[in-house]
Amino acid sequence: MLVGIQVEADEIVIRVDKGQIIGEVALEPSSFAEDKTEECFLLGGGRGMSADPERQLLITMIGDSQYGTESKCRLHVYHQTFVDSREQRETIEDVEFVLANGESKSWDYPPGQGLNYVMIDVDKNGGVKFFLKQPK
Repeated sequence: MLVGIQVEADEIVIRVDKGQIIGEVALEPSSFAEDKTEECFLLGGGRGMSADPERQLLITMIGDSQYGTESKCRLHVYHQTFVDSREQRETIEDVEFVLANGESKSWDYPPGQGLNYVMIDVDKNGGVKFFLKQPK
């Protein structure tokens, strides 16, 4: 289900009579905004997103597992290029860590490091709130 800005929803409710529901909710910023932002809740999986290598990159992750007290995470920040249709990655940072529910970790990468892709992974029982910002 997609909800557009014209709906101005304050809340999304999913009612379930039986079974387990897994969903992803993302707040999509305006394409006209000067600052590039990404926000999402990631529940047991991975997600990649591109970044502008000429801008500062601010990343914050907050532990929010629905199934336990902590989340095992991996953050991989790299420079991605394609040569002869093959992906090549030059790692800038690759770190594994554990976030307790409510605990946060932040990273600040200055412009000019060449990083243009961010990949986050969360273990199957984990959950995190993820925030990426690139000010103009």
